Amino acid sequence: MVSALINGVVSGSILAVVTIAAQWWIDDRREDEAHRRENLRYIREQAANGTLQAAPLRGVDLAEQNLSQLDLKDVTLTAANLSGADLSWAVLSRADLSRANLSGANLDNASLESAHLAKADFSGATLRGATLPYANLSDVNFTEADLTGASLGTAQLRRTDFTDANLTYTHLENTRFYWVKLYGADLTGAQLTMGADARVCYDEHTRWPTGIIPPPSQSPDSCEPW
Repeated sequence: MVSALINGVVSGSILAVVTIAAQWWIDDRREDEAHRRENLRYIREQAANGTLQAAPLRGVDLAEQNLSQLDLKDVTLTAANLSGADLSWAVLSRADLSRANLSGANLDNASLESAHLAKADFSGATLRGATLPYANLSDVNFTEADLTGASLGTAQLRRTDFTDANLTYTHLENTRFYWVKLYGADLTGAQLTMGADARVCYDEHTRWPTGIIPPPSQSPDSCEPW
């Protein structure tokens, strides 16, 4: 009987601890979501007032928020958390998104012309029909991203990671490839020019456009970030 009582007390204590921990987790989630919604409200307010370009947005948390169709050109979003955010049809021309987290974000038909995207994370993101001419894509992670029909012509590709990315029907004319990862990438139907100075890492799973003879693959270490 004493043993049963002790077991009951122990079980009750464990249940209480788990319940408290779960409530803390729920409260933290609610607090984070409220903080993100306030950040979104602030951005929309600054955009309406025409003062967004001067707003302090470095490191801002906008995960899973709806920024679709917003005019964010020239905005500094360095190291911002935009994971899972909706940025479809957004204007991000000349924006600074270096080191930003855009994993799983929706950037379909977004404009990123001349944007600074160095070391940004677009893993698992969708950029179907997005335009990125003249963008700085150095050390950007596009692992498993969907860039179907995107325009990357004249973009700077240096140690850019397109592992398992969907690059079908992308526009890559006049784009230089310097130590770019294309392992498992699908470039079927892409408009591609690859000069003699191209440096790419790829494997037997990489799919090339018809008529393209790629240069020899570089050693894996050469395409790693510096």
